[in-house]
Amino acid sequence: MQSSVENGDSSNIKLSVAIPTYNGAKHIQEALDSIISQLDDIDEEIEIVISDNASTDETPEIIREYQKKYPLIKYFRNEENLGADRNFDLAVRRAKGKFVWLLSDNDLIKPGAIREVIDVIGKHSDLAAIFVNWSVYSNELKTCITERVVDKKKDAFYEDADDFLSDLKLSAVFVSSDIFNRSLWKKVKTEQYIGTSWIQYATMMEIIIRHNAYFISEPYVIQRSGDPQWNKTSEWRININFSLLKILKIFQNNGYSKKSINKCKKEIVRTLPGYIVEFKKSGIEIKKFRIKDMISEFRPFTYFWIFVLPMIMMPNMFYRSKLFGLLYKIIHKYKLYKLVSMAFHGK
Repeated sequence: MQSSVENGDSSNIKLSVAIPTYNGAKHIQEALDSIISQLDDIDEEIEIVISDNASTDETPEIIREYQKKYPLIKYFRNEENLGADRNFDLAVRRAKGKFVWLLSDNDLIKPGAIREVIDVIGKHSDLAAIFVNWSVYSNELKTCITERVVDKKKDAFYEDADDFLSDLKLSAVFVSSDIFNRSLWKKVKTEQYIGTSWIQYATMMEIIIRHNAYFISEPYVIQRSGDPQWNKTSEWRININFSLLKILKIFQNNGYSKKSINKCKKEIVRTLPGYIVEFKKSGIEIKKFRIKDMISEFRPFTYFWIFVLPMIMMPNMFYRSKLFGLLYKIIHKYKLYKLVSMAFHGK
């Protein structure tokens, strides 16, 4: 473990749980409770840091009430909304812990998670980052949709960053599972990642290049799935995939192998059909798909030529037809998309 001096201050805080929030009043209490309920059994010093991106709802009032009971909660409020990436960066930099666990304001940490993370930090003093497996639940948390998102049953210690990328691919884009050595985060020129929507992933992959990383296989994080307005956000989701591709190029320039990068690109290709369906149903013009860019990036992948490109070229009216509605129901009822994925990607 690095000393307090090496981390840039005299703090004895071992772990900060940093919550970047914007209008998080609906769920942030549950997120806080999931952390606070675990602290009675923790001897090490812990803090909760909230970085509020100029919320306009009741978030400030909720946090102030919690602060009256729990002095370990530190609250910072931006004067204006600075965007998600910059607020993530501020959340980490405002923390004082040797390690910082980023947690979205609508996700939860399962019992035992903080104890496990503290134990991992204690056993491996030279870690740059820890990535925690997670489960996906329905928005009201009544139904578990995916018990173990990363299908690995054993923890893993990574001395080689390329092995981490090859094994976990894009999993670490999920912010609520990311834990960082704060001193190493502060050394990264994070400004280059502002506006990408992936600052946490890019920074993690940068700091582990010359340092060790750890994967906790137990799904200690609960992701609350939402009901996205696809007709409003599909274009944005496709565009941020291109932003992610730019980051992957940076990875390759920094020493990650082409083989590992291509595994990540395959993951991106696999997400496109779902976005395309809703994108086309909303009637957005085909030129928005940036077809030339897609062909350039995904040229090596058979799946792109056989499924993704034909889906793009199909007229919008087809996706609003009864025939497509029937096909869509059959595909999802019998999970035929999984068979296709296995045929082209091996899983």
